Amino acid sequence: MKRKSIALLMILCLALMGILGGCGGEKVDAQSLLNEVTSNMESKKSMDATMTMNFDGSIGGSSNGVDASVDMTMDINMDVQSVKDGVTYIVGDLSVSMLGMDVATTIESYSETVDGTEFTYSKTDDSGWEVSESTVEDGSEDATMDLSQMISEGAATATLAEDTQEVNGKEAYVVTVGVGGDALADILSMSGDTGSSLMDTEGLDLSNITLETLMYIDAKERVLLKMDMDLAELGTTMFGSMGEEMGATVNLNEFKLSFAFNGFDTVSDLSIPEDVKSSATSGSLADELDSSMGIVTESDTETEAASGLEGPVTDANGNYILSDYVDDSLQASIGSIDGYELFYGSDTMLSFQNADYTDLTYSFRETDDVKQDVSNLSYMQGDSDYTDIVEGDIQTKTVGDHEVSWFRLDYVFMGDSPCVDYYAWIDAGNGTKLICEVSTMGYQEAPNIDDSIVDTIFANVSLVQGSEL
Repeated sequence: MKRKSIALLMILCLALMGILGGCGGEKVDAQSLLNEVTSNMESKKSMDATMTMNFDGSIGGSSNGVDASVDMTMDINMDVQSVKDGVTYIVGDLSVSMLGMDVATTIESYSETVDGTEFTYSKTDDSGWEVSESTVEDGSEDATMDLSQMISEGAATATLAEDTQEVNGKEAYVVTVGVGGDALADILSMSGDTGSSLMDTEGLDLSNITLETLMYIDAKERVLLKMDMDLAELGTTMFGSMGEEMGATVNLNEFKLSFAFNGFDTVSDLSIPEDVKSSATSGSLADELDSSMGIVTESDTETEAASGLEGPVTDANGNYILSDYVDDSLQASIGSIDGYELFYGSDTMLSFQNADYTDLTYSFRETDDVKQDVSNLSYMQGDSDYTDIVEGDIQTKTVGDHEVSWFRLDYVFMGDSPCVDYYAWIDAGNGTKLICEVSTMGYQEAPNIDDSIVDTIFANVSLVQGSEL
């Protein structure tokens, strides 16, 4: 599986800031105004800004008559300080909600260009610093002029609103810049501050897409106060192309990006601390975000096990090691599961999925009553979206060396989607259970699943102590 991490969203947004933040001149009214803004901003020695991004979408697919989708929301709020021809510092929060989980992480990053090479130092939460390098291509600073030329030639548009607006107590002109088709493809292919293209536009049909940016310009100082972008149309095409490669569909409800420019020439000095440089290991922000949120890529597992970062942990044989959240000396070794791939991984939770979107989720829980404490039974009984609930009895069977307890839960969701959940567990001692939750959904017909799934999920599972690894 190719890496398609959500970190790409943030990287695209920051790169767009690099190009549009110094957006060049346009036509008579708007163009002369933007030319003046460009000149004024180019003379500034530093910048202090805030970036916010809101994303709401879903990814889904169908296999063997089974339809399923995963909803995801993401919010980013970052403070950005940048010194011209110097260091850029970014710190802020990112929160993601998906698969019933809410994950929040703090992002911190320094970057500077030395002799044509940009060095980016980044970390999330309590992880160590990582550094990545990229070559700044010749001509990357001409992106603004290229955009200005597009507008002058009519390949892009700039419209000045008749009325001004108040932004943070200041009177502001409002200019709408629209770029579409080949011009948009050219901009996205330009090199931004990172020295690499914003995105690969090859094969993407951008002919009917227009990216509009609202620029709020200080009427007195002639500098940018705020920029708002609606990226939903562009994002639908971009992520839709990614989804096609994975046999999935992507739907975006919201994808908005906003920059508030808090001040210029207010950052007197900015440097990368020596301890950051000396302690940094090779890596990137995308790797750290994937690790923070448990998103798994092909090369993640070995790297994370060696580095000690949060994420799926493996032993020398490639088995996943799952730890109890309370007592990390209590662990389980989970081997390969026929037909399933790891979908989400951390040291305390592992989720696998097959081509029919059947999910298997393993975790340790301290409980004496799995039906009451772990299953969704009591919740379903109080929600009208769940009907035809059939609660199976708790049964036991021997799988390998394990005495496995389990029960099945059948129900219909939203009137037309038959669903089946299994809850299976083994006793791990001291009131703790190693539990596997199985979830699958059909559409107008029952999912193809039976009690043999209990054998499948515990066939390659063993309880181990940390000292045995």
